[in-house]
Amino acid sequence: MLTVIPWPIFYQKNSVVASRLAFLFHLNYDIRVRRSHGKDGVLRLIAIFKLAKGMLLIAIAFGALTLFNHELGDVLGRFAEQFKIDPGNKYFQALTGKLSEIQPRLPLVAIGTFCYGAIFAVEGVGLLRRKRWAEWLTVVVTGSFIPFEIYEIAKHQTVTKGLVLLLNATIFVYLIVRLKKERKQSCELQK
Repeated sequence: MLTVIPWPIFYQKNSVVASRLAFLFHLNYDIRVRRSHGKDGVLRLIAIFKLAKGMLLIAIAFGALTLFNHELGDVLGRFAEQFKIDPGNKYFQALTGKLSEIQPRLPLVAIGTFCYGAIFAVEGVGLLRRKRWAEWLTVVVTGSFIPFEIYEIAKHQTVTKGLVLLLNATIFVYLIVRLKKERKQSCELQK
């Protein structure tokens, strides 16, 4: 008699607890029920992408907090001098203007950026560890931002925004298909 045990503990690779429980209760431990621990390059690539994006956003948040306590003009002047940027450059002037507008709200922007980066970092670590909850979290978070990205593209079209939308939609569809496939396999094994 084959009894399939779909408990979360049995999804762990080479689980000592799983084999001992199966022995104690005289159950045949079907290792096919466990999640595949084979190499999935696409999932690893998504995880690295999410983790890198999260770390970058966290670094930007801490950088923004350090700007809050200093005079913005002095900091940008030193930055321009250090990297030999012309302070009269129209792009540098636009950046200065934007930063001057958000400086009073900089702590809120930094906290929001930190939280956003932390979510990405959690997604990345969870995906690297091949956790199902991380796949679901990535689907929910990525899917929730797609309408905002479509709105931004409708408001002002750029190639970068289009590529970001395409990348996020691809990640979303890939993870949905992957989760449905795993669920179907799990259900078939339990029958």
